[in-house]
Amino acid sequence: FARAWRRILDPSGAGCVTLPQLAERCRELGFRGSVKGLWQALDRDEKGVITLSDVDFWTALVLGKFRARLVARAGLEDLVFSALHSDSDADMAAAAMLQCLDYDGTGRVQRVEFVRTVALLNLAPDVDLANLFEMLCRTTASTAVVTEEELKWLWTTGWRLGPGVASAVEEDRQNRKEEEER
Repeated sequence: FARAWRRILDPSGAGCVTLPQLAERCRELGFRGSVKGLWQALDRDEKGVITLSDVDFWTALVLGKFRARLVARAGLEDLVFSALHSDSDADMAAAAMLQCLDYDGTGRVQRVEFVRTVALLNLAPDVDLANLFEMLCRTTASTAVVTEEELKWLWTTGWRLGPGVASAVEEDRQNRKEEEER
């Protein structure tokens, strides 16, 4: 569902969608149901925006855990906790994350390289590897690759994954820290 979120619901990459934006997307798609009813079903906590976690919690959770592990591997934790997040931060973070994944130095990571590298670096459970690549790529073509663009999206949307995802990611981080200390 991440690809549909990125391409259809949140093409700007803001990480959240407002009611007017959802109404516009529904019109574009020819949705004939109640947009207000759809909104109420998705914005259960009435925060005025919906995020990927409101639409597909599992996908947001997989992406959130992967993002946290990749951020740690790329040495970006200080940037995560800084007060301001600019486009230049996102560009720098995406470049650092790509460097972790791009073993052959081409600036693009194909499926086989992605799965092997993510498994080798223990950035995601084996069960999530193939799905994770699909979640990050904007296209379904056999030539799909992960580039700085996809990782910038992951960096940027990570701030909007939702409190349930954030607490699960923090729990995963604590568990990994305890494992490393043993």
